[in-house]
Amino acid sequence: ITHLEAAVYMVTYQAKILTTAMFSCALLRKPMSRMQVLALCILMFGVSLVQLSCMEEKQPSADETPYVQRPMLGLAAVVVACMTSGFSGVWFELVLKTPSFSHSGVDKDL
Repeated sequence: ITHLEAAVYMVTYQAKILTTAMFSCALLRKPMSRMQVLALCILMFGVSLVQLSCMEEKQPSADETPYVQRPMLGLAAVVVACMTSGFSGVWFELVLKTPSFSHSGVDKDL
């Protein structure tokens, strides 16, 4: 994550909304309306624009620490974080809403 600037990381991490929506459609079989699909497309377009504007590797200047940022590595880390976060949230909802899962008292504690 240190390979991305903080603002780029925050905008790119919004892709978690897309991954959560995809897992929700796939695992929970929740349909999306056209407006929701359009909103997700606009979100991804904005994230793509921000990411494309920061794709060049940044060389440190004389007064900075000698560290080269690699945006593709940072992007890969954020994509993995978005996928795991989206999947875990939807999986937890699936476990709580499906009576065939053996809860072993987890839902009673919530």
